[in-house]
Amino acid sequence: MKKLKIIFIILSLIQSHIIYTANNACSPCNFEDNFSDCAGCFGASSFSGCTIPCGPKTYFQPRSQGSNTAREMVGWQDKINLYNVCSNYLSTAFVFEFQKSFKDFRLSREYFGDEVLSFVGSQVPDRVINLDAPFCNFLADNFGLSPIFNGTIKLCPEIENIILDFEFFWGLDKWIEGLYLRFHAPLTSTRWKLSSCEDLCLTFSPQLPACYFSDSVVQPFTSIAQSLKGSGFGDVPARQFGKFPFGTHSKFGFADIDLILGYNICNSEFSHIGIYAQAVVPTGNKPNPKFIFSPVLGNGKHWELGIGFSAAMRLWESGAEQNLGIYAEGNITHLFENTQLRSFDLTARGPFSRYLILKEFEDDGVTYKGLVNAIDVTTMPARVKIALKADISAELLYHYNNLGLEFGLNIYGNTRESICLSKKDSILNKRKFGIKGTQGICCQEFNTNAGIIGAATGTHNSLNSTENNSTICNPGQIDNPSSVTSTPGTICVAWDNAATTGDLVSSAIIAQDSNPPLLLSFCDINPCSGASCQNLTYKIFGNISYTWFESDYLPHIGIGAEIEIDGRASNNKGSDFWGIWIKGGVTF
Repeated sequence: MKKLKIIFIILSLIQSHIIYTANNACSPCNFEDNFSDCAGCFGASSFSGCTIPCGPKTYFQPRSQGSNTAREMVGWQDKINLYNVCSNYLSTAFVFEFQKSFKDFRLSREYFGDEVLSFVGSQVPDRVINLDAPFCNFLADNFGLSPIFNGTIKLCPEIENIILDFEFFWGLDKWIEGLYLRFHAPLTSTRWKLSSCEDLCLTFSPQLPACYFSDSVVQPFTSIAQSLKGSGFGDVPARQFGKFPFGTHSKFGFADIDLILGYNICNSEFSHIGIYAQAVVPTGNKPNPKFIFSPVLGNGKHWELGIGFSAAMRLWESGAEQNLGIYAEGNITHLFENTQLRSFDLTARGPFSRYLILKEFEDDGVTYKGLVNAIDVTTMPARVKIALKADISAELLYHYNNLGLEFGLNIYGNTRESICLSKKDSILNKRKFGIKGTQGICCQEFNTNAGIIGAATGTHNSLNSTENNSTICNPGQIDNPSSVTSTPGTICVAWDNAATTGDLVSSAIIAQDSNPPLLLSFCDINPCSGASCQNLTYKIFGNISYTWFESDYLPHIGIGAEIEIDGRASNNKGSDFWGIWIKGGVTF
């Protein structure tokens, strides 16, 4: 009993450390290669002061479908770690489980910042600007919507998992008493569905003005859902990354494979205490930044290595018919580094700044070349690791003859990711870009006479103007404004010019260049925006089983259920799941 208490105390302290670490600032984000041009940005060679709040990020690593000590322990806990066997034995179990997310507004807030997103064009009168992005009106212009567009969309994400878990326990008491091997292989089909529950378009215009996204008039998207799919418009190419994948996408395969080598330190008829080493073979998939809500099978393709424990004690019995016992199992692992493709926001421009439109310039950094989506520039390889992951369960098991009733609690948590970027992998290190904002790409010349606007000459001049302080919520101000050189006797007007032929020149909006334009650099990438936040969930579970104890092979079958709730209540984000399973097996 004393040893059991000590183990619980140690595990509680470790779990507390994980929660403390997870709820503090970002783990250090280390950078490599040449940073001499980033003095005052990252420091000499590392960035260790990440204080950006957790969420919304460009990616969220959910709990692996294969990490579930609750599902692993129910039904067969009294058929493994057997006492005084004096021979090798094999216990098998097979679990068929269905899981489904609920409280899906939390998934929306994790991935999109909120379940309802508002899009308001730059020319909407009295446009409300909320600097606390993303809970603001997104600038509709960046998404190919009209400058006078005003509408909202409600996003409804769902996740479903169908799991067939193969479990094997091989007791090796004949060779070394208390030694055993365990194996878990959850074959999983995960389905991720994103739908638009509501797409309300209040007003929209049939066209985007000339010189805004093209030198000619462009037909805008007529709905938010259409614009979020990532199609191109005007001179803006189709997005390669960060598309909103409306519909259902799925992955199938083994989530992870757990290999366990354990040893029971002490074992008796009424209790046992054991420890084990655990390795997790990553058989799932890495995240795909092509879509913002993309199915993840497993733990993100990380190898894991850690330690675990198992413990049991009979608390009460009445003859041979009834008994009550307590069982516990848990493990703590480290997720080793791997390289993944991640998207990143821009430092000081807030969440979703990756959806800004950029102007690309020639190698001189001044001559306008074309338009590009920011996310296609800020998506790059990243080295990712997670320091600690813990999965701990405890349950009460009541036996009445052949019937078993179980009820338990589970705590799962992992620290937030550490992200390492390399400057040599960044497109910003090789090409020249600046934030377009609401600046045009060209201007149109009009003849003038005695201060009156005359006929359009039809000549368009390329503009290199940038708005470096733009965010996804509001436009910025033109950088280093300077007059556009135009033909004598003419003016060059901006795309949003309201004056027409016959109006006073003073009423026209004159286009401007930036001298010079402000360009983005590798230092403008916000590494912590692509680091998944910590996980912390609490689960209750139960199971009813029937065991044929009169048989030499102890066949058993049962049915159970679980409800998992995200434990980060302060930010009301994350994922909540319910699940039901059927579990059965035999012992040889």
